[in-house]
Amino acid sequence: MDYFDITKFEKGHKRYDIYLDERALPPRSDNSYSSKGFTDPSTIQDFPIRGHAVYLHIRRRKWFEKETGKVITTSINLSHDGTGLTEEFALFLKKIGLSPGQYL
Repeated sequence: MDYFDITKFEKGHKRYDIYLDERALPPRSDNSYSSKGFTDPSTIQDFPIRGHAVYLHIRRRKWFEKETGKVITTSINLSHDGTGLTEEFALFLKKIGLSPGQYL
């Protein structure tokens, strides 16, 4: 949640849909970038919550780089090194005696 704001939440019969927009955190703080809206949303299925499927609808922010005229997105690493898991989940697995590799 350091990088995204929840903009919408929908509860269906057997699913939760959570809509996330990337926060306006420019790649550098020197005014060399300006926000130019969002990318098309990507949908990711996350871990179920109480028997409900969870879908994250994520829109990344596009940045206009004034110096080069290019439109870019920032790079955000949300997984723990060496895994496809979040750092919190990898630490949880280690705490209960599993390595992230055993889980995958």
